[in-house]
Amino acid sequence: MMKTLLRQVITLIVLTIFVFSIFDLSYSKIIPNVEINNFDTLDAPPTTPKDVSGMFNERGFFKENSLHIDENEMINNFNGNLMYSIPLFSMEGPGDIDINLSLNYNGSVSHSIIVGKFPGTTKDNIKSFNYSSPAWIVSLNGMGIQMLNFQDSYFTYTNDAGLTGNNVKLLASGYHLTSNLVYSGGDKNDRISLMRGDGSVLTLQRQSPSGCSQSVNFENCYIGNYYSENLREYARATVEYQEYDLGNLPQYRDRIVKLMLGDGLVYTYIEKKVQYKDFLFNVGDLMLRPQIFLLQKIEDRYGNFLNITYTEIEFGRPLIKSISGSWNGSSIVFDIGNGPGFRISNWQGRYLINYPTSRYINNDNRITEVEKITNSEEDLFTFNYQLYKRKGINIPKFTGGSYYAEPYLYRISNATNYNSGVKSYTYQPSGNLELDFNPENPFSIMSTSDIYKGQGRDPFFTNMLYQSSINNDGQSLRTLTYSFAYEYPGRNFEQVRIQPVIATDNYYSSLRIHSNYNETNNGTPTIFNETRLYKNFVTFATVSAPNFENADFNGETKLIEENYYLNDNNNEVYKKVEFKFNPGYTTNQLWKTAFLDTAIVEFLDGIQRVTKIDYDYFNISGIDSFNCPIEKKTTTDPFN
Repeated sequence: MMKTLLRQVITLIVLTIFVFSIFDLSYSKIIPNVEINNFDTLDAPPTTPKDVSGMFNERGFFKENSLHIDENEMINNFNGNLMYSIPLFSMEGPGDIDINLSLNYNGSVSHSIIVGKFPGTTKDNIKSFNYSSPAWIVSLNGMGIQMLNFQDSYFTYTNDAGLTGNNVKLLASGYHLTSNLVYSGGDKNDRISLMRGDGSVLTLQRQSPSGCSQSVNFENCYIGNYYSENLREYARATVEYQEYDLGNLPQYRDRIVKLMLGDGLVYTYIEKKVQYKDFLFNVGDLMLRPQIFLLQKIEDRYGNFLNITYTEIEFGRPLIKSISGSWNGSSIVFDIGNGPGFRISNWQGRYLINYPTSRYINNDNRITEVEKITNSEEDLFTFNYQLYKRKGINIPKFTGGSYYAEPYLYRISNATNYNSGVKSYTYQPSGNLELDFNPENPFSIMSTSDIYKGQGRDPFFTNMLYQSSINNDGQSLRTLTYSFAYEYPGRNFEQVRIQPVIATDNYYSSLRIHSNYNETNNGTPTIFNETRLYKNFVTFATVSAPNFENADFNGETKLIEENYYLNDNNNEVYKKVEFKFNPGYTTNQLWKTAFLDTAIVEFLDGIQRVTKIDYDYFNISGIDSFNCPIEKKTTTDPFN
C-alpha cells in the first residue's frame, strides 16, 4: 500500500522550472532628467517590530526565524544554465526593511581577463576579453556583497606561449570591474556596473548630455542622475563625489551612489580605490586605476537601516565583515579569509561553508567553490564539481605576438540536500573547448556552427545542461534531458558570425521529462516532452570602450510558443501556448517596443482560450510610451 501511494505521489509531481534570462541584455532609452527624491512619501511608519510569525512553523515549533538550509534549483529553459539559491537568514525588520541573506550559485557569470602589465600598459593598448565562469555569491536583499573570488592580481599576461589554471585572473563584472574603463565626455556617457545577488549585472548609465562638456576631465561627466539601461527596469541612482580633492582629476575620485530599485529602499554604495599585486595605487592612466563599489547601507523612508562593513586587505577587494540593522537582533557576522572555508553567524545560529580540499584559498588559489554547508542543527548540504577547461587562443599582446589563456573551471556535477536527495548534472558538450579570441574582421568571437546554438547559447561561454537526474536512496526517480537547436533561415553561418542577432532567426529548446517507474496508476504517462520557440531582437546599439570586447549584442529574448506532448514522438500535442506581443517599429534595425505579452492563446484538447492583456503607461514627455513605467495592467479572461 505504501509503495503504491509513493508511486502515485511521484507520478503526479508537477515539474516547475523557473524561467529567467541570465543574460538580460535588453536595454531601453534613458529617462529624461527629473528631480530625484529618495523618499517621496510621508506615510507614517508601521508599528515595530513586525510580526514574529516567521519564527514558528505551522505546528508552533520554533524554527530559528527561517534559519534553514533549503535549496531552490533554477534551470533556464532558454539555454540550460543552472542556478542554486540557498536561503541563509530571513528577518523582518521595522518599517519597510528586511534582511534576506542567501548563498547563490550561477553556472555562467560574466568575467573578463585584462591584457596588460606595468610598465607598458596605457589606455590605448590595454585590452579586455570576456570569459564566463561558474560563481558563488553571497546576496543581501538581491544585491551581491561577496563572491568566492578573492583575486589579488589584476592582469592576465605573459611573455610565454600561454597561461593556465590559477595564472588566468578572472575578474567579475559588477564586482571587480564596476566602470567601463573609458573617459566620459561628449557622446560617451559614464556607466556604473553593480553585481546582483544572482550574478547578473545592473548597468547604470549617466543621463546624456546635460552638464557634461567635451572635456574628459570635466567633473560633471562622472556624477549626476543615472538610470538602468535594461528594458522594463526602472532603477535609478544619484551619483556624487565623496572626495573633492581638486588635485585628483575626476576619473580617480571616489564617489557615492544612492541606488533606488523601486522597492522603497535606498541602497548606498561607496566607491573605493583598490590595489593589486601587479597594479599598485597611483600607477598608470587615471581611467584604468582600479576602483570598486561596495554596498555600505540600505535605508527605508522611516530611517530604519542596515549597515554593511568590510575588512580591509592589502591586495584586492575588501571582504565582507558584518551586517547590522537599526533594531535588536539584526547583526550578522562573517568570518572570512584564507583557509578552508568561512562562517556566517547570528544570535539564531550559524552556518559553516567549507571549500573543496584542493581549492582552499591561499597565495596560489584565489577562486573556490562551496563543497559543504552545515547549519546549527548539523544539517548538511554538499556539492561535487566537474573540472572543465576553456582555452582562448590568439590573444594579442600589446608588445606584438599572441598567447593563450586556459583557466581551469568547476561546475556542479551533483548536489546532495539535507534529506540525502541527490541531483546529478551533465552538460553539453561535455569536454573542453577552444576558441579564437582574435578572429578576422568583421567576424564575432563565437564557437563553430556544430555547437553554437545562437546568441546566449554558445557553450564556450554558457554551461548548458544536457541532463538533470533526481535520485533518492540510490534509486533514480526522474530524468530531465535538454536539447537546443538554432535556425538562421536565408543566411549562412558566415553571415551569422558577422551579425549574430536578427529577428528572423529561430531558437528552439526541448525538455524531455522521464519518470523512472515502470508501473503507474490510472495510466499516468511516464514521459512528457516540452518544446519552446524563442526570438531575439536587437533593442539598443552596442557601445563599447576602445580595445574592450563587447561580445554580446544588446537585445531582448522573447518566448513565442510552447508545446507540450505526452509521448516521445512529439505527435500528440495536448497543450499549445502562443505568446502575442506588439511588434512596435524598427529604427536602424533596432526594435522599439516593450515586448510585453498582449495576448496568451492556449489550445487544450482542441479548445482555444484567449487571454488579452492591455497596458496603460505613465506619460513622460520626450520618450516612447513603451519605455515609460506601467500605470495600469488590465487582463481580460476568455469569458470577457
